[in-house]
Amino acid sequence: MNSEPFINKIELFLDKYRLREKRILAAFSGGWDSMCLLDVLTKLGVKPAAIHLNHNWRAEESLKEAQNCEQFCADRDIEFYTETLDSSVARTETAAREARYAFFERCAQKYRTDCILTAHNYDDNAETVLYRIIKGTGTKGLEGIKEKRGIFYRPLLGVTRGEIEEYCRRNNLKPNNDSSNNDTKYKRNLIRKEILPALRKINPDAVKSLNSLSQVASYDNCLIDEYISALKEPYKNFHERSAALKSRLIYQIFIDNEIDYDRTKINYILNFIEENKNSKSGKTCSLTKGLWILAGKKGVQVLNRHPSHKNQDCVKIGVL
Repeated sequence: MNSEPFINKIELFLDKYRLREKRILAAFSGGWDSMCLLDVLTKLGVKPAAIHLNHNWRAEESLKEAQNCEQFCADRDIEFYTETLDSSVARTETAAREARYAFFERCAQKYRTDCILTAHNYDDNAETVLYRIIKGTGTKGLEGIKEKRGIFYRPLLGVTRGEIEEYCRRNNLKPNNDSSNNDTKYKRNLIRKEILPALRKINPDAVKSLNSLSQVASYDNCLIDEYISALKEPYKNFHERSAALKSRLIYQIFIDNEIDYDRTKINYILNFIEENKNSKSGKTCSLTKGLWILAGKKGVQVLNRHPSHKNQDCVKIGVL
C-alpha cells in the first residue's frame, strides 16, 4: 500500500474492480480532477491512454488546453488521443455531455476496451444530487453518481475537491483553468458558485450531508429491489397492487430503459393504465421513440414496436 492516503484510495479502487487487468482509458480534460487522477495512476505504475475532447467553444483557449494535455502526457510517456467537437453541436450542457459520452464510446471501440476512468469527485456527487432534487427526481436519482456504470469507472468519488487541489499544488501540477467554469448561465456552475455556498451558511457540511443522502438512497433502493425481486410475480394483478408498488414498477420501466422521467410522467402512465384497464383491444401510449405501453383488459405490456406491426417483441409487465 502507498504511504499517502490519497493515493491509497485510488489503489484500492483499482484492486476492487481488478482494473490493472484491463486496457484503461482516462478521460482527460486537463483540469484539476483529471490531471490529478492521471498523475496518481502513473505513480501507481498504470499507463492508461488519455482521451481528450476539445469542445472548441473558446477558440484559442481550447486549443491551448488541448496542447497542455498533450504535453503533460508526452512528459510522462502516456498515449494521448484527441478529437475536436464539430461546430454544429449546440453549445448547451446537455449537448456537450451527449457529445462527450459519444466520444468516449468511440474511444472504447477504437481501443477495444470496456474501461474508461472519469474524474468525478466527492463534491461533484453532492452537486449532482442537489441538481436532481431541484429538477425533481425519484429515489434512484438521489443515489447520485455511480462509482461504476457500464464501462465507466469513477475512482475519485471518495475524494474531495479540496484534496484534489491540494494534491495538484503539492506536486507542482499545472492544470487547465477553463474560464467557462465561472459562467453561471450553466446550471452546474450556478450550483457550485452560488447555491452550495448559500447552503453552507445553513449547514457548513452541506456537501457531506448531500453525499450521506446519496448513500442512504442507495441502501434504501437495494432494499426495495430485493423486496420486488423476492415476489414471485411482481406484476401480476397490477391493479390490485398498492399505489406505492404500482408507482415503483412504472418508475422502474423508465430507469431500465434510460428514459428521462419525473413524477408528472410516472403519474401520467399510471393514470393511462387505470383509464384503459377495461379496454378490449387495448390502448397504447408512447414512452419514447421505439417504446410504447399497451394497456387493456388482457394486460399491460411494454412494446419496442408499435402494436400495428406484426410479431412485435414485447416484455409482459402485468395482468390487469
